[in-house]
Amino acid sequence: MTGPFNNFWGAVLITIITSLAITLIITAIGLLLGLVPSILIQRPAKEKIFYWVGQVIAFIAFYLYFIPSLAPQVNKEKTNAQENEATIVSLTHDAHEYFVRIAFDSLNQKFKNPDDFELNTYTVFAQDSTINSQKDSIFTVYFSYTLKDDKTKELMAKYIVIDRQATLKGFDIDKHDNPEYMRVYKKQEVLKAKLDKFDKAVN
Repeated sequence: MTGPFNNFWGAVLITIITSLAITLIITAIGLLLGLVPSILIQRPAKEKIFYWVGQVIAFIAFYLYFIPSLAPQVNKEKTNAQENEATIVSLTHDAHEYFVRIAFDSLNQKFKNPDDFELNTYTVFAQDSTINSQKDSIFTVYFSYTLKDDKTKELMAKYIVIDRQATLKGFDIDKHDNPEYMRVYKKQEVLKAKLDKFDKAVN
């Protein structure tokens, strides 16, 4: 029999074997820890206590070492780079929007550290064109973001993506100082409001 049933029991078997192996290793370390004082002190009546203490120390040391190393992975706050990646993945779930990823990768390289900015959203305008007698699409991608050191001002960047090549046309632009970017920003705000409304309706 194959399928989910076998996968489940296979996972259970692996878990049991792993747990037994860890237990045996910890027990062996505990025995070694108990052996040292029993050889040094040489009191047969105390040997059992030495071995039990060795087991306890081994188990405590194991959990003190592994639990803290696992806990931060759950509780650790995501970096801006991780949040930006999650935003791009969630917004470009459609494989046809490959051009956004190309532009975003180029935007990442504009910063010394990917954590230096926090991505808010993007807007795309597409138009068909003929380049070297071949039909191709030109994508204009606008990103809005804030800087790590100044989250009060939202900035924008503009990219032109042709034939999988991204060309930067504007960077760190204050939308309030540029009518073109202000128009795009307003469209982004409308889109974000619709998405927020949809999320509230679903959740």
